Amino acid sequence: MSALRTFALCRQISPLSTVNLNKTINTFIGHGNLEEARKLFEQSPHLTNIVSWNSLISGYFKHNNTQQAQYLFDEMPQRDVISWNIMLSGYRNANNPDKVYRCLLHMNRYGDDRPNGLTFAVVISSFLHIDFKHLIPQLHGLLLRLGISLNVFVGSALMRGYIDLDDYKGLARVFDEIVDKDVTPWNVLILGYMKSGFTSEAQRAFDIMPRRNFFTWSTLINGYIENEKLNEARYVFDKMSEKDVVSWTAIIRGPLSCPCG
Repeated sequence: MSALRTFALCRQISPLSTVNLNKTINTFIGHGNLEEARKLFEQSPHLTNIVSWNSLISGYFKHNNTQQAQYLFDEMPQRDVISWNIMLSGYRNANNPDKVYRCLLHMNRYGDDRPNGLTFAVVISSFLHIDFKHLIPQLHGLLLRLGISLNVFVGSALMRGYIDLDDYKGLARVFDEIVDKDVTPWNVLILGYMKSGFTSEAQRAFDIMPRRNFFTWSTLINGYIENEKLNEARYVFDKMSEKDVVSWTAIIRGPLSCPCG
């Protein structure tokens, strides 16, 4: 049954409600029919709420229409933190860090809602490996001032930012600030130490971490190879009880990529 027929049936069975409206808008968006979603949205202004606006804006981003997403956002009578996060995520996925930065500034200056952990995770991931990475410490400071606890997602993104800056002290500091650690921040810590050439610290972290996965082992092996320590890489590889294609590839290519012979 088409989305149009479904919506017509809903109207016959029960009075049109905001819930039904939003469901139908999302159905249109899911089928890529943004024109009908927008038409329905504009024909029912008395039923639209902030969820309606957020859904349509998100739909435009998903279908690479950033201009319409921005236009709708600018027209919103009311926004919440979800609205801002949709904009930030949309511009991040569109590889437009400048827009992410401007949106974050606008949120801080004019928004009624405080940034949350997702806000920072999106912004930090947008700034990695580019000129905006120098803002990572400022974002870290803003997180602390707002009293936002570092979860795994925000903390790991922030740690990658400090790796980009070759700041292993900042990397370790963020790791210590993460409240509940799973394997991800441990892996990022090992990655950062290896990229800074601190192989002993990386090995120490590996030895004491409570749980490991395939990525942990591969990160350690690749780190030793990048630091021209093939014997150590081979030793770690031999200790693996189960080897995946990534670890096999690393150990095979290691002697070819390492200039140490």
